[in-house]
Amino acid sequence: MRMQSTALRQIPIAVVNSPKSEFLSHSAAALFQTCPRKYQHRYKDRLASAETSINLGFGGAMDEGASAYIVGHALGHYIDPVPIFEEAFEQFCATHIVAYSTKFQNKEEVLAVGRLLLHRFEAKWKQLGYVALLDPQGKPLVQVELKVTLPGNTVFTAIIDVIVMTPDGRVLIVDVKTPSQASSHQFSELSDQLTGYQLVVESHKDRLGIDHLDGLAFLELIKRPIPKSGRGTGPEVLDPVICSVRTKSKLEDFVQSRVWMVDDIRRERFPTRSLDAYNTPCDDTCEFLRLCTTGSKEGLVVRPPRKRETPNEQRVLELA
Repeated sequence: MRMQSTALRQIPIAVVNSPKSEFLSHSAAALFQTCPRKYQHRYKDRLASAETSINLGFGGAMDEGASAYIVGHALGHYIDPVPIFEEAFEQFCATHIVAYSTKFQNKEEVLAVGRLLLHRFEAKWKQLGYVALLDPQGKPLVQVELKVTLPGNTVFTAIIDVIVMTPDGRVLIVDVKTPSQASSHQFSELSDQLTGYQLVVESHKDRLGIDHLDGLAFLELIKRPIPKSGRGTGPEVLDPVICSVRTKSKLEDFVQSRVWMVDDIRRERFPTRSLDAYNTPCDDTCEFLRLCTTGSKEGLVVRPPRKRETPNEQRVLELA
């Protein structure tokens, strides 16, 4: 039985002068939930570590490779994702001071894992029988940036990895991830990221050329090191974790949570949030740890101002 998605009425955006637009994405919201002070440092003060995590570069390069393959597949021709991944990752390494990890200590190890994961991703994509849907102009719905204006002039933005048709005719939003370990089905059912993706997609259904959604999914490419002994699991591509579309009530809860969050941001409520020792964000992985504990900005740089947003790319949201 087809699961009907929540109906959303779509109207063109009106320019709102007050309050000033506040821009929010899933990653920004997740950071605010983790620690409001860290959000302030990164998004308001525009501070960042002079070093960039290998995970960020790896994830971005894998996105480029996998997306190119999915686009070619949808249009009926083969695009090898590996050279695209390699070029993107080499460019990342050439333009950033890279912070490697205990799992991945050099560029060659990372490249080997990426190549193997993409080969396995190709095999999994063919096995699943997914095909990226095309928009009304015939362009595959891959890496689509969408914006929607929530109450209070909050602009929520998301980049959708791919919207697919399954062999049995279901329409799914699929987010391709490169985590270190698998997530659970329960997490997918509760994921704010997938909820936000459904919200923006349903707000732009006419532009995208779709009339319904049947599910939301994470497709996880687990970035484990390649075992040196030949033993162990190593990198693997898991079957997608598919969950149901969100109800109207869950979408309303999501929207309200973002409105409250932006109210805190506008009022400059940025307390530190250490939590407890076993789950604290205040550890050595936090680039602002020294700033919060000693006031020193050593090792930090100021990022350039964000680009101005284009109002006509947005939609005002009204839950029907």
